[in-house]
Amino acid sequence: MPPKPDSPIKDQSTPRKWTVGGLTYFQRLPKGAHLPVVESIPLTAEPISSAFVSGQRHPTLPPKTHYSGAVYRDDRKIVSEFLEYDSLTGHRVPRRDNPQEVEMLRVKQAARIDRTCIYMGPLSRHFGHFLLESLQRAWYLMQADHTSLLLFHGHNEQVNLTSFARIIFSALDVDPARIRIAVNDVQVSRLILPASQFWQGIKASPGMGIAFDHIREKILKGRASSQRTAAKIYFSRKGLSPERAPGRPRAVISNEEEVEALFRKRGYEILQPETLPFEEQVALVANATHVAGASGSALHLMLFNDNPRTRFIELRTKPAVNQLLISAIRPAAAFHIWSVAKDSSPATATLDMDVIDRSMRQID
Repeated sequence: MPPKPDSPIKDQSTPRKWTVGGLTYFQRLPKGAHLPVVESIPLTAEPISSAFVSGQRHPTLPPKTHYSGAVYRDDRKIVSEFLEYDSLTGHRVPRRDNPQEVEMLRVKQAARIDRTCIYMGPLSRHFGHFLLESLQRAWYLMQADHTSLLLFHGHNEQVNLTSFARIIFSALDVDPARIRIAVNDVQVSRLILPASQFWQGIKASPGMGIAFDHIREKILKGRASSQRTAAKIYFSRKGLSPERAPGRPRAVISNEEEVEALFRKRGYEILQPETLPFEEQVALVANATHVAGASGSALHLMLFNDNPRTRFIELRTKPAVNQLLISAIRPAAAFHIWSVAKDSSPATATLDMDVIDRSMRQID
């Protein structure tokens, strides 16, 4: 049974409201499988001698439908964390597929790195996936030996970083020359495996914030103290490209100008984050009293906010489990409004202005 509203609703013009843990929902409560799971994962790092790291692709896998990428100890048995993650994501396409024990022949044929490496996870060029997947173990870099290599999984051995990734790695004192990418199988003489603090779409741990707090402070120190940032910001999706990737159209919001007008009237500055320098995006979110926008990767910037007085408003257009996980492990007061009108389609969302307006009256 879903939680009851936090107070009786006498005025039928007021959208239904639930408070679950530290999050507030309007209009629709997520299904049980979509509620955020917070787990305090210990900040431990396991050193593994003669570790085997399976590549992203392998001839034994069906093409395009499966991919691999896991860490194995010197007994050729998979680290339990990866086995558990595979079992929890078996419904996804493409799905992860790693054997519990790797064949000795694969170990012998693998390339070898005779250095200490820190396993980091997949290296993504997508903004949201980079924040959630490529930095899920970055907490360890605060204490790591700066001579160690950083080992990522990826589809290309060439390290071709996006501009935001370069800024983030610079703030973490990581020289890109230290990065290695496991496209194919590799054996590492000594591998350090930090505990992941974010399991995408599954659970999150407060330790995920450690690296983001460090990055934020480094970026803010590099900014002139006189540079002003808006107190209330609304992240618009209006200027995004029509495709997320080749052949993958992006859902659009048909009435975003109307939504922007509503927030502008409430004192919000309307911004298109993709047009701003990454340092400016971080500073905006770090200093804002209110951050709002429709579901999307731009809202993942809330990972850089550690202010409990900030109010975060997501206009939900999809389940967006990862956004709920971020809200659950960061201290800002989070409000998630199910905003999709009944006449919407998967390709074009129309936001329910009445629901948004009535919800915002309670939030402001």
